[in-house]
Amino acid sequence: MIVDFSESKPSDKKILSDFCIIGAGPAGISLALRLSEQGKNVCLLEAGGREFVFYKEQDPYGGENIGRPYDFTTTRVRSLGGTSNHWGGWCRPLDPIDFKKRDYIALSGWPIAYDDLLPYYESALHVCEVSTAGMGLKAFDHDFTESSSLSQLIEGFKAKNFFFSPPTRFGTRYQDELSKAENIACYLNATVTSIMELAGNIVGITGLDPEGNQFSVESNTYVLAAGGIENARLLMINNLANSSGYLGTCFSDHTGATIAAAVLSISNRYTLYDRLIGGTKTMVSPHLSFTEDLMVENELINFGMVLKSISTTDGIVEGIVNMRGLHRQDRGDYFSILVRMENTPNKDSKISLSNNNDIYGMPQIRLDWRPNMYDFESLQRIRGCLNISLDCQFTITY
Repeated sequence: MIVDFSESKPSDKKILSDFCIIGAGPAGISLALRLSEQGKNVCLLEAGGREFVFYKEQDPYGGENIGRPYDFTTTRVRSLGGTSNHWGGWCRPLDPIDFKKRDYIALSGWPIAYDDLLPYYESALHVCEVSTAGMGLKAFDHDFTESSSLSQLIEGFKAKNFFFSPPTRFGTRYQDELSKAENIACYLNATVTSIMELAGNIVGITGLDPEGNQFSVESNTYVLAAGGIENARLLMINNLANSSGYLGTCFSDHTGATIAAAVLSISNRYTLYDRLIGGTKTMVSPHLSFTEDLMVENELINFGMVLKSISTTDGIVEGIVNMRGLHRQDRGDYFSILVRMENTPNKDSKISLSNNNDIYGMPQIRLDWRPNMYDFESLQRIRGCLNISLDCQFTITY
């Protein structure tokens, strides 16, 4: 069932459940439905309603930005379905190198391995409604550009594909299932304000509806699924889970830049970076990258390149590059070379609490996003590897 606290006042009785999930975005909704299938009673709490509400002031998702520009009010959505409501649908599994400790990247290495996630990817493709043209996970590293691609022509290059969800708006797509599930109670406009701890265990939570009426939940298991920023804010407000000193630190997002323009002459330019696989309606965005060995050898962070067809190189770089071995005798086609890459961990890049409160009396966030200089130096390193591999010169801009 779905209960909207903006339409009905919370009951004076405590909500009891096997699992309490805070946040009804893609993670929270997916988990609630899976637990329901296993016969568990689930309390699913969403701070927003069915529709997004714009707050003129004291926005719960507002705050201060004191670092690199970052609009955290548009990257998060406070409504049923969470950020899937404005998601572009890009999907790709993590690569094995992402999990590994790399001596040249401080704080690298995950506590889980690549193989630990493998059993769950097929389910993730299903719930996100991602089509891979019947190829399953193999499609993400398949070379759809065939003999014309750089990954075929240049040693050390590798194809890395992104596939697309429609995109699935989880609040809309799974609303009926949430409503009909007898063992799921999904509460909207239910803002968690307090997480109570006793002897190292969470023993209950309390929250408020839009009019300030209080509700409470007692559960066997509690799951924070409110997103990276909001999870950290809730834990910091309640002085929880910071024994390591890392709570709220190592904030990260994607960075990247158009590093060059190029003249390429490839027999079928429209199959190179089109988003449709021939003969199907499956969308794909092929990227180029390096093999793991080449990345480690050159101390690079993980990245992907996309060559986008353009009509002119004005405003991108001062010069144009001809990639030797790929150009015809006549004029080639213009492409911009865009690099997208991960951020390396930086403990000084962090979320903390502001002195300003939101409409529920909870501290807003203060965000200080600080990508490491190594990340920008990696663009230069990637350019250097391209110069050697392609025997050409790039002009880099960012």
